[in-house]
Amino acid sequence: LFVVEPFAAVEGWTCWKGGRPVAKHEWSAYDLSGAVRPADLQDHGPYNENAGEGWKPLRGIGLLSEDGKMVKFTLNSVSGLNVFADLNTDIADQLAAGDPSIPVVCLSVEEFTAQGQVNSKPVISVQGWVTRDEVSAYMAAEVGSMDDLLEGKYAPADQLEAPEEEPEAPKKRRRHRAA
Repeated sequence: LFVVEPFAAVEGWTCWKGGRPVAKHEWSAYDLSGAVRPADLQDHGPYNENAGEGWKPLRGIGLLSEDGKMVKFTLNSVSGLNVFADLNTDIADQLAAGDPSIPVVCLSVEEFTAQGQVNSKPVISVQGWVTRDEVSAYMAAEVGSMDDLLEGKYAPADQLEAPEEEPEAPKKRRRHRAA
């Protein structure tokens, strides 16, 4: 499980040649001052476009692991970019609704067939939504788990919902049988 840090999102470019990246430019998605225009990218050609070579858009997110380490997860495949776009839409929807907007996710891979070739794409499954205050409390705690975070154990006391009281069951009357 990982906590997504939305403010650690990155954008950029990766140049592929010979089946490996040969150059990369990335910047904060929230500070475009370091952005590089496509026209300014260095030419590493010739490229075999049938093999997917050349400059490709890059997107990434920052993730907090359960052991408290920040990691960066970047992708530049079409399916990967779509996964990030879907996650960003979900985050925006949570924000618009006024709900907790920081996702706790599980990462996996799914295989699919396209043009006769078996490919894989990332899967980012949202396990739950938390607030920044909950993440801060989780990080400050000496013990605990992401499961505790998902269960709301780090929610500030004023944000906890009081459990609904169940209505009292009607008292059963004993019936006496005549002897």
